[in-house]
Amino acid sequence: VNNNTYNLDPKQIVPSEALYTDETLAGDTLRRVSLKTGEIINFKEVTEYFDGTPMDDSKLIGEFYIKKNGKYYQRQYDGNLYANWFGVISGNLVMPQLQVAVDFAKKIDKPLHLKAGTYVLQKPLKIPNNFELIGEGKEYTFFENAWTPVEGGIQFLTSDHQPGYIKLKGFSSNGADTFLKINGDSSYIELEDLNLTNKKNVIICEGMYLVSTMRNVDIGADIGVHLKGWTSNFNSWYNCNFSCNLSVIKIENQGEANVFYSCRAEGWSNKNTTDFTFEFTNSSNTKFIGCYFESVNPNFLKEFSSRNGITFDDCHFTGAYKENNWADFNFVSDGIVNFINPYFGERNGICERYSLSGVPVNKVGGRLIGRRITDNSESGFGFTDNT
Repeated sequence: VNNNTYNLDPKQIVPSEALYTDETLAGDTLRRVSLKTGEIINFKEVTEYFDGTPMDDSKLIGEFYIKKNGKYYQRQYDGNLYANWFGVISGNLVMPQLQVAVDFAKKIDKPLHLKAGTYVLQKPLKIPNNFELIGEGKEYTFFENAWTPVEGGIQFLTSDHQPGYIKLKGFSSNGADTFLKINGDSSYIELEDLNLTNKKNVIICEGMYLVSTMRNVDIGADIGVHLKGWTSNFNSWYNCNFSCNLSVIKIENQGEANVFYSCRAEGWSNKNTTDFTFEFTNSSNTKFIGCYFESVNPNFLKEFSSRNGITFDDCHFTGAYKENNWADFNFVSDGIVNFINPYFGERNGICERYSLSGVPVNKVGGRLIGRRITDNSESGFGFTDNT
């Protein structure tokens, strides 16, 4: 004490927060030792729930809100906020506990963390704007479909009319019809370090889909990403792996400046589909850079109403697959498909109008020969006609 001013070492334990070896009440702070982990946990007395309503027994949940001697207490913490404190237990059905954890995290504007384990959803989890859900890695944190189909077939559902600034990271999802359904116009949706295996769609967006990214995401479904809104612009995919039965991505209506970096599509299995691996309408400045395609649908690209075509820059095409045999890659476009330094492996590419390294080629039934294009000489064009 110096002139009635307390100069406390930040590491000093003040009397009301003294360490105890047993459950102890000091003022309005209840301190207890977790029987599971040995962790010392402080709880602060409260009279209101986080949404401002009066606290009552119906709002006691997990190890976050507890009751002692007729009084209610809320868990105190420093650092990460964990969904597991709200009664989200590995191996169990996790709704509504997980939804409460999401809503609390949104209220205090903090990311919500989920420890390693397997969590079973029986209802769609509603994801608000300006929210992050972070697992401990796609090899450690898992979402599974309930033993009966998840309600509506959707695991994650955006809850705002114009979803935005949502980040999902570090977990795997399996078994539902759809992983993420976006009902409104959306922007700044970030998916990172995820493994998403679903029956119909991984992502389906009914409105605009703008300025969003997918990074290090593994996708398996009938259709990987289906964007239905009137425009889907400025989106990026980095180092993503696609294994889809029908299509990797469908962008309807209009798409501008969408770019795929170092992505891989492999493992197409539906041999009878008339769908295309990639389908675009009214596309502008769509680029694939350093991507790899193997054992995919021979109907590779369908692109109509193009303004300046699709560009494949330094991409590797090997093994379009049909009826247990290798087949040519088929590019269907009413515009020009641009190829820069392509490589075709077992079979060739067929495209009527295309350019090689910026040099236009207009051949009916033009065929890109199965070798790397190295120069702009006539022999380096790598095309023949089908006569």
